[in-house]
Amino acid sequence: MKRISVKIAKILLFTVCFAAAFWYFLDWQSIGTFLLTNASSYASRNGTRITFSGVSGTDSGFTVHNLSVNGRVSFTFSSLTITPRIIASIANLSLVADLAFNDANVRFGQTLNFGNGGMTGFARPSSVHVENLRTNGDFSVSGTITYDVSTGRIARASARLNMPPQWQENISLLQGYLPIVREGDNWYLRR
Repeated sequence: MKRISVKIAKILLFTVCFAAAFWYFLDWQSIGTFLLTNASSYASRNGTRITFSGVSGTDSGFTVHNLSVNGRVSFTFSSLTITPRIIASIANLSLVADLAFNDANVRFGQTLNFGNGGMTGFARPSSVHVENLRTNGDFSVSGTITYDVSTGRIARASARLNMPPQWQENISLLQGYLPIVREGDNWYLRR
């Protein structure tokens, strides 16, 4: 029995070391370029245009430079770093990654400056769920949002919004598209 336990321990150690070495030596730049090129092709068939100036590898992910996503709503990022979370992906049966971005803007009629921030994203064929969303721009968001792919709408949300005073006067524009509610002096995405 002891001999079998020792062999199992050696096999597990070898497997963990092999997986760690494989992960460490991945060519993240090539993986990122491949994923963005395929995402761009898929998105263009669905009426959304994705452009970027380049991809660079990091220790455990990749950074996309000058990313622009143009559809009903347009997003721009000077850089977006994506760090896949393999164990969380297996545990949640979805693609899970940490995302960090710099100089983000959203154009929804007017341009909204989201600044720098990050989130943890969970992607499934039917939905995209975002946790720990945080931004620090003139228009900032913090909280959780779930987007339903089939309806093209926010399915669930619990996020606080901070916006410049001039936007608070024109909030009715956004309320037609987003589940925005006011509680006292604060604005929330709630559904």
